[in-house]
Amino acid sequence: MRILQKLSAVFLLAVLGIASSHAAVLIYGTRVVYNEASRDTLVRLSNEGNIPLLIQAWLDTGEDKPVAEQQVPFVIAPPVFRMNAHQGQVLRISYTGEALPQDKESVFWLNVLEIPPKPTATGQQNTLQIAVRNRIKLFFRPTALAEGPKDLGSALQWQLTGEGEHMSVTVRNPTTFFASFLDAYVTADGTSYELATDMVAPGTTATFPLLKPTRLPGRVQGVRFKLIDDIGAAIAGAASLDGNISSQSSKKD
Repeated sequence: MRILQKLSAVFLLAVLGIASSHAAVLIYGTRVVYNEASRDTLVRLSNEGNIPLLIQAWLDTGEDKPVAEQQVPFVIAPPVFRMNAHQGQVLRISYTGEALPQDKESVFWLNVLEIPPKPTATGQQNTLQIAVRNRIKLFFRPTALAEGPKDLGSALQWQLTGEGEHMSVTVRNPTTFFASFLDAYVTADGTSYELATDMVAPGTTATFPLLKPTRLPGRVQGVRFKLIDDIGAAIAGAASLDGNISSQSSKKD
């Protein structure tokens, strides 16, 4: 499955004119799961555009500090390369062996930056060149957790918090795996209200506020949600706000 993750743009050159730019590089998959026992893992890329690109790839921890100051126990080969139009490339990611938690998953971010060539024609000089960064998660899964999560949605514990227009839902993830949400809704008097979701780390709690603050009418029945699994499929579930699951199913995202 090819899902393009277009998350940010970095400006390289601004002169007089402005030209629109769209990411040309596709990453095959929405996430990378690195099992500790693996020698390495491969990530496929494809240049769907009509011009060659310079590609830079790296991993970071997601921290708000320079990449050089972040401790990332992986190497990528190749880290910089040229990718011609309508051609592919394989990134090889290898774990360097530094100590990571053995009782829970760890998460890192794979970044793929595409840099267009400099304009050559005279009429292209006054343009805005944009380098587009694609970004997806890399989950490191220790050997003890190699089988992956089982019924992760069933283990989540939900609670209604806040009041009035500041109503929110708190979710606790008691498992050893990250809970990645596609979406979540709280239901009140038969109407669904979307929550602003985020990834919930193992053994932590997160609060999801209403995406559009409003006072919920009447009684709150429960919460509906979709989790994203290892292959990018959406796993749908529903729970009462004391954590009792009422249904669970799965479908392709």
